[in-house]
Amino acid sequence: MIKSLHIAIQSYILEYNGFPVPGSDSLNTDVSSRSRGPMLSALNGVKTSALNPRAIMFIEFPMGRDRKYGIWQDGTEWVLSDSWGEPYYFVLDTKKDDKIANPEFGADQSDPAYAKRCQNNPPLPELKSQVIIYSSGPDRDPKTWHDNICSWR
Repeated sequence: MIKSLHIAIQSYILEYNGFPVPGSDSLNTDVSSRSRGPMLSALNGVKTSALNPRAIMFIEFPMGRDRKYGIWQDGTEWVLSDSWGEPYYFVLDTKKDDKIANPEFGADQSDPAYAKRCQNNPPLPELKSQVIIYSSGPDRDPKTWHDNICSWR
């Protein structure tokens, strides 16, 4: 799902020369958010979305079961959750400098396997990308990187 969502956002950027987030063109900072709200409607080609006036379907989301691994409604808002029921995290390079601060940089390395992985391949302070996406993994804690699933690794 992370790869499909990443490709959908990149396709949106190419099509509209902007990001599927309200007001992102006027920001001078990168946008960090979760996978919920207007962005999902824009990527799914909903005709009522002002973010996608041509109603292009960039991705078709699976329906979530028990609010896991798919899209589901929280009141009037759509939410896209990972396999453990958590919305994905994403950062968009709305500054348009092709750099995003790496959320993994400086992370807690108390898990021995993760610490060893970081010794062999330390996280960079910045990532060269227009969009990054990650899941908090099975422990559902975004600060513990030993199990997080990332679009850049």
